[in-house]
Amino acid sequence: MQVTVPSSGSASASLAKDDNRSVLPTNVKPIHYDLSLYPDLETFAYGGNVNVSLDVIEDSDTITLHGINLRILSAALEWGHQTIWTDNVTYKDERIVLQFSSIVPANSVAVLKLAFTGVISKGMEGFYRSSYVDADGNTKYLATTQMEPTSARRAFPCWDEPALKATFSIDITAKSNYTILSNMNISEEVIKDDVKTARFAKTCRMSTYLLAWIVAELEYVECFTPGKHCPRLPVRVYTTPGFAQQGKFAADLGAKTIDFFSGAFNEAYPLPKCDMVAIPDFEAGAMENWGLITYRLSAILVSEDSAATVIQRVAEVVQHELAHQWFGNLVTMQFWDGLWLNEGFATWMSWFSCHNFYPEWKVWESYVTDELQSALALDALRSSHPIEVPIMHEYEINQIFDAISYSKGSCVIRMISKYVGEDVFIRGIQKYISRHRYNNTVTEDLWAALSEESGQDISTMMKCWTKFTGYPVISISETKEGKLRIEQHRFLSTGDVSPEDDKTLYWVPLKLKTIKDGKPTVDEKIVLTERSVELPLSQESHGAYKLNSEQSGIYRVQYTTDHLKRLAKVAVEKPEFLSVEDRAGLIADVASLSRAGYGHVSSTLDLAKTWKEEPSFVVFTEILARLNGIKSTLRFEKPEIVDALKKFILEISSVKAHKLGWSFDSSDDHISRQFKSTVFGFAGVNGDKKVVSDAIRMFEAYAAGDQKAINDNLRSSVFIIAVRHGEPKCWDQLLDIYKKSNDPYVRTNCLRAFGYTENDAYIEKTLQLALDPIVKEQDLYLVLSSLSSHKKGVVTMWKFATTHWEQLLKRLPIAGTMRGHIVRIITGGFTHKSDIDTIKKFFANQDIKLYERALQQSLDSISSSSSFIEKSLNDITEWLKINNYV
Repeated sequence: MQVTVPSSGSASASLAKDDNRSVLPTNVKPIHYDLSLYPDLETFAYGGNVNVSLDVIEDSDTITLHGINLRILSAALEWGHQTIWTDNVTYKDERIVLQFSSIVPANSVAVLKLAFTGVISKGMEGFYRSSYVDADGNTKYLATTQMEPTSARRAFPCWDEPALKATFSIDITAKSNYTILSNMNISEEVIKDDVKTARFAKTCRMSTYLLAWIVAELEYVECFTPGKHCPRLPVRVYTTPGFAQQGKFAADLGAKTIDFFSGAFNEAYPLPKCDMVAIPDFEAGAMENWGLITYRLSAILVSEDSAATVIQRVAEVVQHELAHQWFGNLVTMQFWDGLWLNEGFATWMSWFSCHNFYPEWKVWESYVTDELQSALALDALRSSHPIEVPIMHEYEINQIFDAISYSKGSCVIRMISKYVGEDVFIRGIQKYISRHRYNNTVTEDLWAALSEESGQDISTMMKCWTKFTGYPVISISETKEGKLRIEQHRFLSTGDVSPEDDKTLYWVPLKLKTIKDGKPTVDEKIVLTERSVELPLSQESHGAYKLNSEQSGIYRVQYTTDHLKRLAKVAVEKPEFLSVEDRAGLIADVASLSRAGYGHVSSTLDLAKTWKEEPSFVVFTEILARLNGIKSTLRFEKPEIVDALKKFILEISSVKAHKLGWSFDSSDDHISRQFKSTVFGFAGVNGDKKVVSDAIRMFEAYAAGDQKAINDNLRSSVFIIAVRHGEPKCWDQLLDIYKKSNDPYVRTNCLRAFGYTENDAYIEKTLQLALDPIVKEQDLYLVLSSLSSHKKGVVTMWKFATTHWEQLLKRLPIAGTMRGHIVRIITGGFTHKSDIDTIKKFFANQDIKLYERALQQSLDSISSSSSFIEKSLNDITEWLKINNYV
């Protein structure tokens, strides 16, 4: 077997040594690994043997591979009839360097044989242990893995780079009471006394970050793929004992999704099985290990009574991970600067497939307020980064698992699919997968396949979107001659765009919606590639026009004040002209632009007031979110202004909450359940007396043992309202609920609610939870983020975090993204420029390389908030006075 080499004519290229990346030497490449592991779940130690078949590219007497916290017991190199042993082993910078006494000649195949030991770690990285409490109250442990992006080297010595694909034969020996799982099916199982060895079938050629194995006491539910587009195969959801039935939804959806993707990509799922496992301690939401996908409990377990938001979240996560079985696993990015090829695609495909299975959920409507707004928010910061971001060092990789790689990446996919047509796009994807299966790719490989299928120069169109940071604001106005003048400039949330910032001219599909023959019509092919353009406007439109129909483009649109008022009126009088996506996008654009100083915030407030009867859940929720964002930004301003905004939000949310009600029955569909729970929460937090009274009544009954007292759709809001508006004892009752429950959603709801208290003593108790072992390391961010909901929480949390910073860091994995999340949480609630100096002063004495990007982005957000307050506080105050809220 040979290491993957890109086919002739491919844009893919092997990693060059002169690009200054921290990568391994290229003198040898792995072909196949034989890996044996012997884990002990009582001592948490393990031994291992790995024999790696190597393609020797250059004459070599030194072999360098990856390894962290591993000890090499013996090392030998075999080729031909020779065996060379060495004890010249050095460990440095995540590398293991082996020096041999003889040179192995180029163009030969050698076998590196290593015996090693390691520890099943506490951290949620590499080969690690996870704990849970069984039905008898006993603490149990399981052993699992998390290799992405660079933690396979923490589990066994290996060449831990995505382009260095190989095949793997794995066997694991453990006590016979454990279930042993890996990427492939078990080919042989040998039990002797109380010890079991599971030997797994040889894998496909794959990257090390996709390897996985689990040793645990597990049970499972099983479904089978329909067999229409791929062979009939088992899909299992494994859980710790007692939870398997909560995996039935995911198993059923997973089986159908594998078959669906096999058909959509015209490429059958290549493995003989797919296991999905619920892990009690898991830093991310889920991990796409090929054939053995791992999840947080709250990302895979649901019951028929679960909240609609929970069911939809599980559906999206399951389909996201299954999309990776093709995008990432079968076809893998060449290096981590191409992460978006994995995550952007998997994100878009999860929405695509979710729409296929659950059209009544109308997920593409919520995409506009979810993925699109996440992308636009982060990419409006100076400290954002291109989709294809240069990666020089390992510690930079985790920092790009963010809304650019995921959300903006998926938005680029959505934009181009809308432009060329979904059918053409899918055919291009099929070509891309077929051409590069089991290989590595770069972005140009994708554009090449899409260009061939569409007949258009996709690479030129998309270069500005993947190579450069940011996106434009498109201004549109009417000329005296009755034309539309359209102009693009870079958008920054601070509003202070310099000529240096504004050099990029974006390829912008304008998607101009007007009226033709009395009906709304969209010009799908008008594209802005220059700084500005003038377009004719037909008299028949009567002044009704909107850019970026369905919000399929990655940009914001600035209308004149008069036209904005016209659109707001049209939305009420002619609802067919503006779709849900159009209306949600309009409120998001107006709010974001006014926040940056493009116009007045009073325009946002006017639009919200005009649309207070808005019937769409997605649009109404976006209105509330934008108003709440304004209120949160002003948390440190005069109390009467904050109270006035609170009164306005209450007025809008309360009327809708009482109109919809907060009881649930079989007549409530998926969207109505979400709508009811959302407005109930907003009304309650902002002080609606009836909602608060009912929430506290439900909470007290639940705390007294009536598990049916709170509908699952309301539980999160009820907990929050009880802590915010109830007696201090509610916090203590909530802690008791948390300690006694084994339901991951109940526990998550508790953690999200603790910090809503404004009682000084209970704020301190909430902060102490962050250091208490009863809160798992994976959930620290939930506790702290709840304190961001109010001024006192923000200030006290910062003081606590800076005082206990080393203690917090010890509870956070080194290799994951959580350190960056925590930095954003403890700093992101501040709103004044003076706060920036305070934050910089603290972190000047810290090693910030693992979260440098997150820190800078948080500082940029504070700068944006400060600029917003300076520009808009008077405008907001005046509007509140005129409308009698002050």
